[in-house]
Amino acid sequence: MAKGEKTFNSSQVEKKKRTYEPFPPGEYDLKVLGDTVEIRKAEPSKKNPTPVSYVSCGFEALGTGVDGGKNKRVYHNFFCKMEPGKDGIVTPECADQIKGFADALGAALKASIVEESGIEVISQLAVKKFIEAHDGDVVRAHVGIQKGTKDYPDPKNVIKEFIESEGNSGREDEDEDEEDTDEEDEKDTDEDNDDEDSDDDADDEDDDEDDLKAAVSKKKAKSKSRK
Repeated sequence: MAKGEKTFNSSQVEKKKRTYEPFPPGEYDLKVLGDTVEIRKAEPSKKNPTPVSYVSCGFEALGTGVDGGKNKRVYHNFFCKMEPGKDGIVTPECADQIKGFADALGAALKASIVEESGIEVISQLAVKKFIEAHDGDVVRAHVGIQKGTKDYPDPKNVIKEFIESEGNSGREDEDEDEEDTDEEDEKDTDEDNDDEDSDDDADDEDDDEDDLKAAVSKKKAKSKSRK
């Protein structure tokens, strides 16, 4: 070793162990972190030999900052696999999470069905773009705590359910209904106007006919007086 040369040996450095304390379970306002959205592929396992891609997203739990510190984060996986339910109808796996999230936003997700590894799934790209489009939006959700596992021993916060607000309930459908109502009102108004115009035309024709009859009678009277 040359004089003055320094080396680094990782085995001689003690790694600092960190613990991640989850925040208390309950209902929270969660801010969508669009820059954390990504499509991931799960590793095969005995229970799930043919895993398909899913969409992961982080949320900022508002009001969880301690002593003015940063708010805590909670991460959620949106699974897009299509599976038949007990009634045999094919629905998205954990559909309530995708639908629940969309309903909590007061928006509608329309995505194509694609095939991955011979399995039908909701387009993960469409789900990713949908979440990214709502970057910074706030949704209400019930957050719980999940126990640690062998690979990840620390307990962590998980989103149990997204909560649809009354203000967001059926917002788009109401708008569509209002548009349909407006169109019907305009149609009815136009038809009424057409009917009124027809009545006016009919009245005008009657008046013209009466005037013609009066003129003919007057002319006959003049002819008789001359005779």
